[in-house]
Amino acid sequence: MKERCQPPVLVLEGRDVSLYPSLSDATRSLEGVDVAEGLYRVFDSAGRRIVLRAEGMRRGRLVVNVGTVHVDRIEESPADVAELRDALIKYLAATGRIGLDEADLTTLVDAVRHRLRA
Repeated sequence: MKERCQPPVLVLEGRDVSLYPSLSDATRSLEGVDVAEGLYRVFDSAGRRIVLRAEGMRRGRLVVNVGTVHVDRIEESPADVAELRDALIKYLAATGRIGLDEADLTTLVDAVRHRLRA
């Protein structure tokens, strides 16, 4: 499954974007509780949606164990490119990068990578 993932991995949480160099970096960094609550939309740089699942969470009044995150599946083809492009354009515009409405996905991913390094 992991061999189909084209890094970097982009994690969308609301209007925020996080970028991870690999799928294993993303699954180690994300909290299972948040994955279980559906807070993230995850894509590879080709626009394929990555579906995550969480295991080992224990909940009470306070979260006792945040759980671990695993890859459930990766889309065969990038069906959600438009959703990812739109999210990246909005993120970049909110950070001061405008004029990217016609940019292709590779250009947008590179712009996000540059923005997050700055």
